[in-house]
Amino acid sequence: IQEMSYLGAGFRLAMKDLEIRGAGNLLGPEQSGHIHAVGFDLYIEMLEKAVAELKGLKIEEVFEPSISLRVNAFIPEEYIDDITLRLSLYRRIASSKTHETLEALESEIEDRFGRLPYEVKNLLDIMRLKIMARELLIAKIEEMDGRIRIIFSPDTKVEPQDMFELHKKREGKIKFLPEGFELDLRGLPWKKVNEEISEIMKELFENSFLNYPA
Repeated sequence: IQEMSYLGAGFRLAMKDLEIRGAGNLLGPEQSGHIHAVGFDLYIEMLEKAVAELKGLKIEEVFEPSISLRVNAFIPEEYIDDITLRLSLYRRIASSKTHETLEALESEIEDRFGRLPYEVKNLLDIMRLKIMARELLIAKIEEMDGRIRIIFSPDTKVEPQDMFELHKKREGKIKFLPEGFELDLRGLPWKKVNEEISEIMKELFENSFLNYPA
């Protein structure tokens, strides 16, 4: 309300209210309804899918890898105190599909708000891993007591032989699993962990003759 106190701002204010609370009984049982439970972005995505299904259109599911690593990766309040702006940047980072888009966003953030804190750099590093994981159809990257477990989707184009090639450089550090492999990186700082995972993914692209994401 403070932001939209100028003359003629009523329409924008109503649209913001629509985003936050929903559109009443038209889209849910109450004005706060389903949109309150799942969030605006996810609600709109679900609504678009439902409309597409009713039209008989083919719906392609977006593959989203799960990444769970022990690292501080967020936008600190001290860096950007406006919560609306922080949420907007989180959405833009999460929706980045290429390294090129992410690098442009990184430059924009640094230009607007100054030197990036390490937490924001970590967040962008995680997103870079996610972009590569999406292309390789890696379903999960998770850390367990310093061991990094990489699990592939059944639909991945990475062959077992491609994974075995990784063993030549990292003998004793890799343990193969039925759905992927586990990498022993205990005791290493996040920078080294990120570099090792990134290097492994690049090698998988080369070994599998896949196009590295731009």
